[in-house]
Amino acid sequence: MRRLIIARHAHAEPERTDGSDFERRLDPRGLVEAPRMARELASRGTTLHRIIASPAARTLATARAFAEALDVATENLVTDARIYSGDVATLESIVRAIEPTVTDVLLVGHNPTVSRLVGRLIGDSDFGDVVPATVCVLEAPIEDWRDAAPGLFDLTLRRAPADLAD
Repeated sequence: MRRLIIARHAHAEPERTDGSDFERRLDPRGLVEAPRMARELASRGTTLHRIIASPAARTLATARAFAEALDVATENLVTDARIYSGDVATLESIVRAIEPTVTDVLLVGHNPTVSRLVGRLIGDSDFGDVVPATVCVLEAPIEDWRDAAPGLFDLTLRRAPADLAD
């Protein structure tokens, strides 16, 4: 069994006119959302062996909040620049390249690609939009990530910040 948690980065600063989208940071709302969603996963007993994140500032900050709450060692938080600008096929190839010894992974990325990836992996072309800071837990009865394929995963949890009681 393999578990893939896909998260969209938390709310970020507005888009900039100078074209420096990569450097956009979490806004005050996002600074609350990221650790809150991470604590939600921790409260469910979630364990992670690896976090793979886009190196964009807002995405990396979100990933670090999850690493802290879920006690993921620094060397197990890795960035992959392809997540920032890649399409769904690129993200699928990143998933299929995960080492077979790693069973529980969090991938933190951007929309619309993360929404499309979740929909593709669970076989739901009408899955819809993943709002900022949402986590989607997917599980597949495979022993090796190379066997990850569209429609093979079950969505076992979808949580957005609005789903949590204050």
